[in-house]
Amino acid sequence: MTAAFPHANAIAANRIFNLHLKNIDSKPATFTIKTVGPCYEGSPGLGEIFANVAPGAQATITLARIQGHGCDGKGGELGVEFNPPDGHRSIQNFQFDNAGSHWLTAAANTYGGKLSAKAADESYTYTTVQSLKVSAGKAIGSWEPVCAGMCNRNRSKETTLQKTAETTHSQETMNAVSVALEAGVEFGGASAKTTVTASQEKRIGQSMSESFMRGETNTDTSNYVLSTAEMRGLNIYAVWQWAAKTKLNTGEEIVVLSNNITCTRNAEKPKYLPGSPEDLVACKGGAAPAASAAAPAAASVPDLQGTYQRESAQNDWHKGTLRGQPLRWTNAAGATWGFDAQPLRVSATELVLQTNTENPYFKSGGKTFDFVLENGKVVGFRFFGEKEMYRRTGN
Repeated sequence: MTAAFPHANAIAANRIFNLHLKNIDSKPATFTIKTVGPCYEGSPGLGEIFANVAPGAQATITLARIQGHGCDGKGGELGVEFNPPDGHRSIQNFQFDNAGSHWLTAAANTYGGKLSAKAADESYTYTTVQSLKVSAGKAIGSWEPVCAGMCNRNRSKETTLQKTAETTHSQETMNAVSVALEAGVEFGGASAKTTVTASQEKRIGQSMSESFMRGETNTDTSNYVLSTAEMRGLNIYAVWQWAAKTKLNTGEEIVVLSNNITCTRNAEKPKYLPGSPEDLVACKGGAAPAASAAAPAAASVPDLQGTYQRESAQNDWHKGTLRGQPLRWTNAAGATWGFDAQPLRVSATELVLQTNTENPYFKSGGKTFDFVLENGKVVGFRFFGEKEMYRRTGN
C-alpha cells in the first residue's frame, strides 16, 4: 500500500516511518484502526482493517504527522484494536512526533503488547500478546448425587463451566478437555479396598472424550421419578450420575456429566466404575450393598467389550466392536449405536441389552443384543432373531 502525503515537502526524513504490527500468537489476528488524532496523516486511515494476519506475519502502518495546520509542536495519534484481545483488553494507543520518536499511551482497556526500540531503518515493531495455550489437568471421576429417598428430578446431561457465565466452549477448550479425558479418568471414589486399574480408567476416559467431542454431553434429558415404595422395592436408596472434573490452566473448572446412572441401597457413594458388574445390576433390583457385603448378583455379569464377527459374515455390517462407557456398537461399515444403561435380563447363561433408537433396525424389531454366556464368559450375541451368532473374536 502506497500513500501520498501532501505536506511532505521540505521535511525531516524520519517524519515518515513504519510501525509494524507483528502477530506472535499461535492463531490469526485482526488489527483495526479505531481512532486517529487530528494531526495523523498516515496510511492506512481510520477504519481500515488488517484481517487474519497469520501467526508470525506482520502488518505495516506508515506513520506521518501533518506539517503546519496547527500541528506544529504536536504529536500524531492513532488507536488500534487487537483481536483476539488480551482478556478483556483490546486497544493500544500510539503516539509519535516529528523527530521520529514513538511511544505508547494508556487506554481504558489497554492491550498488553510490546513496542520495540527504533530499528536502523527508523521503524518500530509492536508485537501482540502470546495467548496462553489452553490445557486441562487430570480428569477426576466421581458419582454425583441425583436424588435419595424419593426421586422426582429431571437431570440433564450437559457440560457445565464453573466460575464463568460462558455457556459454550471454544474448540481449543474442547480439545484440551478431550485430551485430559483421553488420558484416563482417575476414580476419585476409589479406596484401598477398591480394585481399579489404569486401563479401566483410560477406557472410561476415552469413552467420555468421544461423547464430549460428539456433543452428546450437551443433549438429552433423563427423568428419574421413583416413589419411596418403588425405591424400596428395588432396594434403592440413592441414584447417582457419573461425572468427571478437570481444571483448565486458566483457572476454570469444567465438569462433564455423562449419562451413566447407578443406584445404591444407602447414602454412600458407589465404589465401582461405570460399566462394572456391580453397576450393571444396581438399578434393576440388585443395588450395590454396603461396602462390607458382597453383591452375588453382580458376579454373573461379564465385561462385554470386545470385537465380534457373525458366523458366515457377508459384509462389513457383520463385524464390529463393543466399546466405551456407555457401551456402543460400531460395525466395520461405520454405523454405530448405543444401548440402555441397564440390561433387560441377566442370568448365568444370557444377558440381554436393548439398543437405543440410533439402531437403524430398531423400528423393524431388531432391538436387542442377546448375549450367550458360558462359564461366566461371553461367547457372542445374536441380533434380530438370526440363528447365526456374532462370535466374540477378541477383547
